[in-house]
This record gives sequence, structure tokens and C-alpha cells, in this order.
Amino acid sequence: MFALLAKGITRRSLPRAATFALSGTNMTRSFTATQTVAMPLAEFRDTVSRQKRTDESVGRSWSATELRRKNYEDLHKL
Repeated sequence: MFALLAKGITRRSLPRAATFALSGTNMTRSFTATQTVAMPLAEFRDTVSRQKRTDESVGRSWSATELRRKNYEDLHKL
């Protein structure tokens, strides 16, 4: 600090981070900004339309006799 004062450099002419380093604390401040990326909702949507998904047959329906053979827990899992 005294060497800088001898050269004519004062604390007021130095940036704030430099004054922290000169004060003997060896602390410097740095501020960074993070970028947020907006993700459009279209990325989360299904590419197949709802109408096409509901029109597809995925299996056969259960008959009444098959459902009567099931127990209570299995029926409520369906």
C-alpha cells in the first residue's frame, strides 16, 4: 500500500476489488450472472395427437365372467 502511495496511486483511484486486496484481507468480490433459458411447453407435449391415441385399440375388453373370477384388490388395480 505504501509503495502505491509513493507512486501517486490513491485508494480512491483503484477499483473496489483492489482496495479489498490492499487492505490485507485478501478478499475480492466477484459477481456473476446466470442465464435462464426459457423452455417452451411444446417440448413436453406428445407428438401423437389425443384423437389418434384414443382411437388405437390396445387390447380386448374383459368379459363379465372373467371379472367375476377376480378378487377385490385385483379389480381395483384395473
